[in-house]
Amino acid sequence: MNSLSQRPGMKRRILALCLAGIAGTGFCMAEAQATSPFLIQESGFVPVVLDNQYKPSFTPPPPSFTDYRARRAPAAQVHISFNGSSCRGTLAAWPAEAMTSFQYASDIWASLVNSTVAIEVAACWRTDLSTSNLGTTSTNLVQDPPNAPVKNTYYPLSLSNHLAGTRLVPTVPDMIVDINGNSNWYLGTDGNPGYKVDLVTVVLHEIAHGLGFIGAFTVSSGSGSLRFPNPAIYDRFTADGSGTSLLSYPSPSTALGSVLTGGGIYFTGAAARKANGGLSVKLYAPSTWVSGSSYTHLDEGFNSTQNAVMTYSIGFGEAIHTPGPVTSGILTDIGWQLNLTEPPFAPANLTASGLSSTQVSLTWQDTSTNEDGFRLERTLRSSVSWQLLVSLPAGSASYVDATAAAGTGYLYRIQAFNQAGSSSYSNLAEAVTTSNINYAYKLYLPSVIR
Repeated sequence: MNSLSQRPGMKRRILALCLAGIAGTGFCMAEAQATSPFLIQESGFVPVVLDNQYKPSFTPPPPSFTDYRARRAPAAQVHISFNGSSCRGTLAAWPAEAMTSFQYASDIWASLVNSTVAIEVAACWRTDLSTSNLGTTSTNLVQDPPNAPVKNTYYPLSLSNHLAGTRLVPTVPDMIVDINGNSNWYLGTDGNPGYKVDLVTVVLHEIAHGLGFIGAFTVSSGSGSLRFPNPAIYDRFTADGSGTSLLSYPSPSTALGSVLTGGGIYFTGAAARKANGGLSVKLYAPSTWVSGSSYTHLDEGFNSTQNAVMTYSIGFGEAIHTPGPVTSGILTDIGWQLNLTEPPFAPANLTASGLSSTQVSLTWQDTSTNEDGFRLERTLRSSVSWQLLVSLPAGSASYVDATAAAGTGYLYRIQAFNQAGSSSYSNLAEAVTTSNINYAYKLYLPSVIR
């Protein structure tokens, strides 16, 4: 039996979850055919706020994408149906350049996510969305799909298909991505949007939601609750600032509502924490609950970093063509297997400080989950010539250089590596050792004149 419709007891276990895109007020509809035996629920309107600031920046695609574009087999097949039968609302024809940008973003995901089943995406070019709404994503959640590692839990349809090894609902796409055809889009793929909005960044963001960067909590009139009978897999990794699972709060309750709007909720999965320097990942939790934005995005503190694609807003000129290590860690925690043949992410926040005349202490953040080790390099500050100082095992985050010379300035850098290759280098860190000169002092006492 290859379909849930052929398995007894599986009715009423698929729910439609509609999510806001990066910005605007979205309208999400459940996509189900009249013959579907499953109960589909729709979440309705999901408003989000557009960030109108100019934020010129470019974060390039991950190394795996370079390999993919060189015709290496992708980790997953992503099939796109442009303005297919699952689309709703008022549609217009996709511009050719826009389809190229959408395909480019989906190829980035195809190079990263391992899936045994093709991921089906309905891409809709809509002209009836509000001017502030850049895009929305809707996806279905399946309770306890075959081979799911955690029971009494909803999984996104794309991940459910992967776990089951087959399409569970053949007539329904894994996600529906609406794009506002009236927005001032930059349709290139070179990461240079100028004063426009980068379409590749928005699509990359939306597909991440469809893959499972989603939760099932909501707040209404100050009371927080789960929308569904059981949590989504994402919800099982969320906690308050003290580490207490959000699922331990009564639902519904004002206590849950308070924590969801208190500015202190975190994703605590092991892979996400490792990618975040060992710290739990702060989620977006404004004091006023915003459906589709609150809780299902990274905190604004991740802006202007390699993890910024999954913050709730995007600025003009901002091009982020990688999910970043934190989002990759979150997807790993919920059950996806990312392409581990890609080179690791670069270590972050390298620091160096002189301990003595011959020792320098170094620390950094390990932002990857797939490195085999690290290469720490050193050069004299006065004459740059990089030399390998030491190779370190996976998971390392500190080292003491005990071979430094006294009174000398050094620069350090570090990169991660695995069988697929090496990451880019970290930032440079500078340190100066102390001098070992010994000073002799004589004490002269004034003569007493009588």
